[in-house]
Amino acid sequence: MPVSITVLFYAYTAFIEDMLAIDLTIFVVAVVIGQLVSYKLLKAKLLPEWMNRMGIGLLVLMTIAFGTLTYYVPELLIFKDPVSGGYGI
Repeated sequence: MPVSITVLFYAYTAFIEDMLAIDLTIFVVAVVIGQLVSYKLLKAKLLPEWMNRMGIGLLVLMTIAFGTLTYYVPELLIFKDPVSGGYGI
């Protein structure tokens, strides 16, 4: 879901101005995608071991990235605070 929201949001804001209705639609679409993926995984008989390891690895990677990028923010548009114009804390 976080990947879907990020990709869809920045894809449409590259072409048109940010609109609340589109943001809400993107959220609903991302939730539906997340639920469909979850349903498919729950209905699967047995997942391969590499998928379990990949899931744990991605969770650890996201946790490290979140902690690191909170304090050491690259000066990219995606991390810019729209109110203050600053980056990070």
